[in-house]
Amino acid sequence: MLTRFRTKPLFLLSYYGVWTLILSIVIVMILDAGLRPWPTLFWDWLWVLLLVPLTFGGLRTILATAAGYALLTCLRIDVAGWQIGVLLPLGVLTGLYSAATMHMCVHRVLSPRWINTILGELCALQQMLGYPGWGISHLLHHKHPDDPYGDPHPPADLPFWSYADGMKYSIVACLDQNFYAQFGSSPRTILIWRLTKLLLVLNRALRALFWLVLLGPAAFALFFLPSFVVQIAFYAHFNWATHRPLGEGRYGIFNRSAGLYYRLMNALLWGIYFHANHHRYPARIDPRRGVGEVITPYISYERAAEL
Repeated sequence: MLTRFRTKPLFLLSYYGVWTLILSIVIVMILDAGLRPWPTLFWDWLWVLLLVPLTFGGLRTILATAAGYALLTCLRIDVAGWQIGVLLPLGVLTGLYSAATMHMCVHRVLSPRWINTILGELCALQQMLGYPGWGISHLLHHKHPDDPYGDPHPPADLPFWSYADGMKYSIVACLDQNFYAQFGSSPRTILIWRLTKLLLVLNRALRALFWLVLLGPAAFALFFLPSFVVQIAFYAHFNWATHRPLGEGRYGIFNRSAGLYYRLMNALLWGIYFHANHHRYPARIDPRRGVGEVITPYISYERAAEL
């Protein structure tokens, strides 16, 4: 998909255009079928309006919005205890496995090969993203890890919350840079890329609305939102914890396995925090297998070499 992005200026525009059309039709069909009522009252519209900060905010805004949805659910909906006990942990696990599965699908390590695209699109729907958009930024990350100009999301020396809040914006900025570097800055390419970004934003909002309409307010708040928040937070922590500055303009990629959290995540998610191994061997489903743990970091970027 990185090759198509670099050779076809209309690639992402057409992708997000098709998905925008599909999502719009499906949402209208669900509403017209009477599975969910059209918003009429103030409270109905409040559920929809809260999608705006959920869709476009940084991690802290998303967390605050999810808390707002939880409060709205408690005030307006009679939720049984078993629903919380079942839907909440199921949402957490869905978010974790969505993050790990998307990562594998982008590297196309699953067999048969076509299953990577299907599972990748399903994960992208849950993450309110596009599969190619996620894949392009991740493959660029592998080509330029920790490079402040080439990596879409280098943690650099940022504290965690600053990095987590700005991650999505740095990814978009990197895609901007790559698109114009490849195709130039003519009136045609500027129009194409502006339309692409507009459809990307609209697509993200429609994916959020799709889940609200499909699941209804209670399941949306108790299942989908935990899954969405968990995968966002997981991605941010994963990148921040495994890419760290080493001093003197040097950056390294680390394997993480010490401590309960890392042991649990590696056991559940196929050794995902063995990230230095993954950068060495990106085609392996489990980067622990046949390699073991390398304690020394994988040097990813050395600013001193440019001087």
